Amino acid sequence: MERGLPTPPEASEFRPEKLNGEFKGKDIYSGDQFDLKSFNIISELIPQMEYIAKNAIDSRILGGTMTALLFYEASTRTKLSFDTGIKQLGGQTTTEYTQALSEAKGESFEGTIKNIEAYCDAIVLRHPEASAIQIAMDTAKHVPIINGGNGPNQHPTQVLGDLFTMKKHKGRIEGLRGLVARDILNSRTAHSFFDEMAIFPNNTIYTIAPEELQIQESDIEKYRKRGLTIIKLNEESDIPRDLDYHYINRVQKARLKNPERDFDRFDSQTIVDDDYLDKYGNDKLIVFHAQPIGREITREVQKDPHMVLDDQVRYCQYARMALMALVFGRKNPNVIEYHI
Repeated sequence: MERGLPTPPEASEFRPEKLNGEFKGKDIYSGDQFDLKSFNIISELIPQMEYIAKNAIDSRILGGTMTALLFYEASTRTKLSFDTGIKQLGGQTTTEYTQALSEAKGESFEGTIKNIEAYCDAIVLRHPEASAIQIAMDTAKHVPIINGGNGPNQHPTQVLGDLFTMKKHKGRIEGLRGLVARDILNSRTAHSFFDEMAIFPNNTIYTIAPEELQIQESDIEKYRKRGLTIIKLNEESDIPRDLDYHYINRVQKARLKNPERDFDRFDSQTIVDDDYLDKYGNDKLIVFHAQPIGREITREVQKDPHMVLDDQVRYCQYARMALMALVFGRKNPNVIEYHI
C-alpha cells in the first residue's frame, strides 16, 4: 500500500497472551503465543491431518465455516495451504486481494476488516505493515484473526510447520544446535522461529548475516531470558561443522532501506552450494528455507538429500489444518472417525 497504517501505541512491544492450550476463537498473531501445552495439542492432530490430506478424505471437520483469506502481499504456499487445507476439512474460503477491495476507493483498513468479518467466521491476513495485524485484531469483534505474515515481524504458522518437519527428521525439537542465516532483521519467519524454538529447552542457534541484517543484541538478551541461546558469528568460516540444521533466509529486497545500494552486496553472502555443504555440512544436517528461493540456494543443491523443502511445504499445510480446527473449536479426540 502507498499510504501507511497508523501505528498503535507500543506496537513493537505488543504481545498477545499465551494460548495455554486454549485455541477456540483466539487470534493467532505471533510465535511467542505458543507454549509447550499448545504445541503438544497441535502435534496430536498432525497425523490425522496428514491422513486426511494424503488420502483425500471427505472430511466435515470445518463443515459450515467460511474463512476469508485477505492478502495484501503476494503468496503461493501460505495462501494455497490455508485454502486447500480448510477445504480438505470441509470448510469454505473466499480470497480477497488488495486491488479488488474498496480501499482502492478510499475505504479505511479498519472499515475493510469490519465489513469482511460480517461475511465470514475467521480472517487469515497477510499485510506488508507490521501494525496491520494488531489493528485488525482490535477492529474485528466477532471473528478471530490469523496472521499469514505481517511485514517483517511474524509468520507463526510457517514455523509451526517447520518445527514438525524438524521433529520428523530429528525426532525431537529440544537440545538442538542450528544456524539461521542471511536476512534476519527483515525475516518474519526468523523472528517466529526464534520465538517458537524458545519453547523447547537446551536449544542453541548461531546466526550469520551482514551486520546491518543481524539479530539485535536486545533480542539475544530477550531470548536468553527465555532459555534460548543465540550466538552471533562474524565470519562464515566460523560456522560450526556439527550442527543439526541450517535455516536459510532470502534477503528481503523490498524491506531494505536502500535496496539499489545494498541488495547485491547482501545477497551475495552465504550462498548454499556444493562447496558450502562440503565445508559446513555433515551426515545429520538438514537445511530449511521458507521459500521462495532466490540465489541463496543453488538449483542443484535444492535437490540434495540435506534439503527438507518438500516436508516443510506439507507440514505447514497439516499444521494450518490442525490450527484452524482448534480455532474453530472442532477438535475431537477421534477427529477422523467423528467427522467423516
